[in-house]
Amino acid sequence: MKTKNILFGLLFVLGFGASSCEDKSDDNLTETKVYISKSGDISVNVYNVGEDVTYKIGAYKSGAFNNSATAELTVLSDAELALYNQTNSTDYKAIPATCYTIDGSKLAFSKEEKNAYITINFKPESILSIPDYKTSNYVLPIQLSDASVTINEDKKYSFIKPNVLEPTIYLAKTGFSNTVIDDGGEATIELDLPLALDFENKWDINCSLQANQDLLDSYNTAQGTSYKLLPVQAYTIDPNPVTIASGKKGATVKIQINRDKLDYGDYILPVQLASVSKFNIASDSDNCLFGVSYQAKKLSKLTWKVVDFSSEEASGEGANGFASLILDGNTSTFWHSQWANGTGQLPHHLTIDMQKEVIVVQVDLTRRTNNTDTKAGNFYISSDKSNWTKVGSFLMAKTNDAQPFAVTKSKGRYLKIEITESNRAPFANMAEVDVRGIE
Repeated sequence: MKTKNILFGLLFVLGFGASSCEDKSDDNLTETKVYISKSGDISVNVYNVGEDVTYKIGAYKSGAFNNSATAELTVLSDAELALYNQTNSTDYKAIPATCYTIDGSKLAFSKEEKNAYITINFKPESILSIPDYKTSNYVLPIQLSDASVTINEDKKYSFIKPNVLEPTIYLAKTGFSNTVIDDGGEATIELDLPLALDFENKWDINCSLQANQDLLDSYNTAQGTSYKLLPVQAYTIDPNPVTIASGKKGATVKIQINRDKLDYGDYILPVQLASVSKFNIASDSDNCLFGVSYQAKKLSKLTWKVVDFSSEEASGEGANGFASLILDGNTSTFWHSQWANGTGQLPHHLTIDMQKEVIVVQVDLTRRTNNTDTKAGNFYISSDKSNWTKVGSFLMAKTNDAQPFAVTKSKGRYLKIEITESNRAPFANMAEVDVRGIE
């Protein structure tokens, strides 16, 4: 009897152990599901390039089970879409069947595959022919159905809204940029100008560029500047025309500027995308203004003096107001025309003795910080402070930066700055005056 009990106990323990070692690893694995990868409202840009535009939509197989699966992506019927709108308080309208084709609807996932796709071919011209396309919520309503595994109901639908756009070519660099060059370094400066497009490009598209004087004139008027057109002998645009090759989304031209072909001064090369062999030019991205400032060396003014002025404010501006402050190298100090105990009248002038004859090619003026009183005037050069030659004029922009003004290359000892116009007449002021040239 005792032996039977021992054997029975031994069998019980072995049985319990066998059952406790049974593989339960599948108990906590996630159920295999499928869902539309891009579900809900989807906006798709469809470029009207004269042929069908393809778009791929797919489903994803989730879960830890290493299972194969099948499913189907289909277009909702009118009744199904009406029911969806009613249930979800939406206002979708289905684009007509003439606006697209679908290459199949069946999806098949192998054990290893997580993604499967179908291809939709949109017809842009047909979409645009829908009378109320621009004002109604037209979509291609897609649903996931007939799956061999569970469908994730939260990601079962995709409402694809085709946004038909006209294909355009544009400059990827626009606006104004400035390059400062001097007599040091390389004589040739190279700048890049990229052209681009956003649609799938199946063509070789030739694009021509040109300099446009009207762009320069408009910029000078808007900014109150006086840039000159970069001389044609001083630059090349290469290649021009340039080709955006089939399969490419852009191309780049090189703009080379030859310093040796320039006089000192401030220039703009206003480049415009003038023509393309196919499609249209984007009107808001069709030009770029390359500023080029060729500056001579800034002359030392440590020994210079203001030897004549029409007026200065000697009391009302505290430590400021004095004519001598235009030469102290500090833009925080400034000269101001007299306004206390009398008022200086236009035109104002300041005369600088540069202590010896120099060749002047440019004068840099810096406004009193955050003040736009001084507007316009003239520059004069003299060797004896009696006989004066007008060498240039200026119209100041509304900026705190030093503003360079090219003058006729002239030799002299004395520089007179005459202020003839004010934005707050008759007052004028100036923080600094610098001269560039050759000693």
